[in-house]
Amino acid sequence: MKGCGFNRYGELGLGHTVTQPTFAPISVPFVASKVVAGPTASFAIDTNGYVYSTSARNIGDFAKVDRIGSVKAIDIATTATDVCVLTPTTVMILPAQMATSQIGSGPSRVFHLPRGEKQFSRISAGTFFITVICSSGAVYSSGLNSYGQLGIGNSDVNATIGVLTRVPIPGVTVHVTAGGCHALALSNAGEVFSWGRNDNGQLGLGHLRDACGPQRVKLTPPRTITAVAAGDFHSFVVTDRNEVLSCGRNNCGQLGIPGVPHLDVFTAVPIPWDGTAATVHHLQCNGGHEQSHTVVVAGHEVYGCGSDGCGQLGLGAERSEAISSSGGGGVSTAAEVTVSQFRKIPVEASPASRLACGWRHTILYQAIPLVMPPVAVGQSTLAGGRSKRTLSDIPVDVCDHIVAYLVVRDALSLSQTCWGWNDTVRHCNGLWETVLLNAFPDTARATTSKRGRVRSSLTRWCSFRPRGVG
Repeated sequence: MKGCGFNRYGELGLGHTVTQPTFAPISVPFVASKVVAGPTASFAIDTNGYVYSTSARNIGDFAKVDRIGSVKAIDIATTATDVCVLTPTTVMILPAQMATSQIGSGPSRVFHLPRGEKQFSRISAGTFFITVICSSGAVYSSGLNSYGQLGIGNSDVNATIGVLTRVPIPGVTVHVTAGGCHALALSNAGEVFSWGRNDNGQLGLGHLRDACGPQRVKLTPPRTITAVAAGDFHSFVVTDRNEVLSCGRNNCGQLGIPGVPHLDVFTAVPIPWDGTAATVHHLQCNGGHEQSHTVVVAGHEVYGCGSDGCGQLGLGAERSEAISSSGGGGVSTAAEVTVSQFRKIPVEASPASRLACGWRHTILYQAIPLVMPPVAVGQSTLAGGRSKRTLSDIPVDVCDHIVAYLVVRDALSLSQTCWGWNDTVRHCNGLWETVLLNAFPDTARATTSKRGRVRSSLTRWCSFRPRGVG
């Protein structure tokens, strides 16, 4: 895990409160499943579902949040004032100050699973509202609705909806991202729906009128969307052709398109890929205090644009050159340090890297699956009634996740016995056979191709060194 940017409140988890202009290693006592960056703190979920937070009180280190008891989280998000912890059946709202200071008596509000739904799956949060997705693909929202950001068909400047309300989105939703006062939803058909505040064109609808309910985003020419991201007043989408498009406010260059104050339709972004165009694996954007930035992980490289007054892009010594080449100049305050075109950031990443963008800081981390995805169940059962699973019934990507989970768990266990990294890798290189024999007893049905994918997946996950391994 690495972080850069504003750090006065210890939000980077570096063990101090000094602002960091380049990505610096963050030492944490856990393996992260997800990290989110809030206004003045960062939060993480480990592979066991425990929640951690940073704060100046902890001298900037990540510390376990005890105020939610033994609850195992599956996702996490932050509003301007709260941290929102998602479990399979509840949404817990905890004031961020309480979480980082480890004081108080627990969540200030708890939402339960709506009737008829089986499980929550993901959560996203805007400035003062939340959106959650259920396993059925249904979306619910709650919070402030001054611009129609709840997507429930109406708006009221003074209205705050205190219950989870269904958002009428056609089809099955696979991802929702909440910006400042707007939201984007991605369907399983590759369509995007947007709603909420639109004074800068952040909904990508071709006008500047707010939308109180989900509106289908029309791209010209039509494209299939694979990922969405929302900042305070801007939005991004990624297509199946690896195109990156943006719209909304551009006061800090956060769209990656110089020379325009805002865009009300999604427009292709010229990213100067190093060599051939890389596959976009993750994109995040955020903003606050009139600063906003966007960061992209593509292959083993990271690119960024927008505000860098606090070092949140991690450009360091290369910042002056980036500002000059993108048309910036005459900088007098931190808020005015902007990079209006995507610039390669001097930090190493991998296809498994994920980003967390706060108001003025950024964290880059290796995402390890929290829980193993559901797998196909065979007809026979093992002792105790446990269903027997066979490798031939399991999708390849599930095998990837299983291997990733086991490798990192085992590697961290080995580090406690003071093994060196080379010894750890050598040991883990034999784990694939253990995965087949112990996790999936009926290996006779395993196909050659899937066994090969397990081996290659293991090799890939051993190619990076988890923090804490000796």
